Amino acid sequence: MMAAFRYAWVFPFLTTTTGFVTLVTCNIIRASLNHDTGGLTIPYISDTGRDNPEHIVFAIGLTLTAIFLELTVIACWKSLGDEQVASVHYPRLLLATMILAPPAAICMSLLAIFDSRDFADLHLYSAIGFFCFAMALVICYTVAFSLLSKVESGCASSDTRRSYHVKLALASIIGVCFILYLPVGLAITCWNQITSGPSAGLYDYTPCQGENQMRAVSQQVCVFVMLGFFASLSPDLRQRRSAVGVDGRCRSSRDGSVGTQLTEVPEIAPLSTHKL
Repeated sequence: MMAAFRYAWVFPFLTTTTGFVTLVTCNIIRASLNHDTGGLTIPYISDTGRDNPEHIVFAIGLTLTAIFLELTVIACWKSLGDEQVASVHYPRLLLATMILAPPAAICMSLLAIFDSRDFADLHLYSAIGFFCFAMALVICYTVAFSLLSKVESGCASSDTRRSYHVKLALASIIGVCFILYLPVGLAITCWNQITSGPSAGLYDYTPCQGENQMRAVSQQVCVFVMLGFFASLSPDLRQRRSAVGVDGRCRSSRDGSVGTQLTEVPEIAPLSTHKL
């Protein structure tokens, strides 16, 4: 199982790197071409990938990110699924991630390909779907690592506890931003979509500019911290590949020395052949 995903730790790295480079590149292109942001200083992510040429980068980059995200979840399923955790919830949480990942990846691809100007409804529902499924993924992984960190024995348990604390901190930030962006943000914000002229399809956020700016900042922080959360899975996958040797014994993460995960059977001295 592990041989098939020898370099599984690369997938979280690619997910984060591709997503980060895509979003930053789109924002740079948008700013350099002075494309409309509806009056917001910090725009919604959708508005940074709405117009060409940045939309091409947006569509391709986030679709690749969605593919790498799916591969990341599969890699975690294969790498973490063999851990012996004394809780019936642990395998169920990993199974939940496998169920949540495909719709999250599909929604990300749809919102990337179908922009907010010409496909407003499809883009909006895809964005809501992605954030909900991705938030559920973050929660599942955080709880799973909480259970995993309570295992007293096994390979690199201190690394697992440290990883859990990092994920808990990131998940807390993501959760706050998610609430501000979707349930609270949708309830208090308003906007107008221009229906005629050369700016038809663009959004004017000035009627509720302060609320929209808060929502846009929450969205940006939520996405970038979420990318950091998925990046935090890379050391976990790499550590688990190197922690267990081919003989099943723990190897030190620092010097590669063999530990004592397996119980050694004492050697029994041969019976004496001398007669009493």
